[in-house]
Amino acid sequence: MSKPIVLILGAGANVGTAVAHRFSGDGYQGYIMIQADLSEKTAVPRVFEKVKSAVGIPSVVIYNVKGFEQLPESAKKTFIYTGNWLNTTISASSALLTLGVGKAARTKLTITPEGTSMRTGVDGMAHAEFFKQLANRQDPSVPWLATFVKGKGYINFAK
Repeated sequence: MSKPIVLILGAGANVGTAVAHRFSGDGYQGYIMIQADLSEKTAVPRVFEKVKSAVGIPSVVIYNVKGFEQLPESAKKTFIYTGNWLNTTISASSALLTLGVGKAARTKLTITPEGTSMRTGVDGMAHAEFFKQLANRQDPSVPWLATFVKGKGYINFAK
């Protein structure tokens, strides 16, 4: 059986790198670098084709993309779309407005232990651990809109 593949779109030096290392440490295939402008409509399908050609079809995708249709029914499929405080806050800054509008629809939010939006000090390894827990489906009670705290995992702040 071949190694599973994780596709991380928009991987940066903090969260993206930590997530790539965490999944790689658990046997996922990586590292190929594909440069793309993800704001272009055709970029994501092109990235999927390049990944498929190079290593195969990803079973875990971290970002907002479609593409699991070609996997067999038996494959575990995980979709993670990251966000930050911009998916719950409206900013008057024109530089952040378009980011905030897009992130308002996203489903994962980084929260402080006190239940407030984290704006600085984002921990890449905490993201990596939580994403890996989601991919492994370690806790089936975690809802589609999941908030988490470093070292604790999923926290329901609505309670």
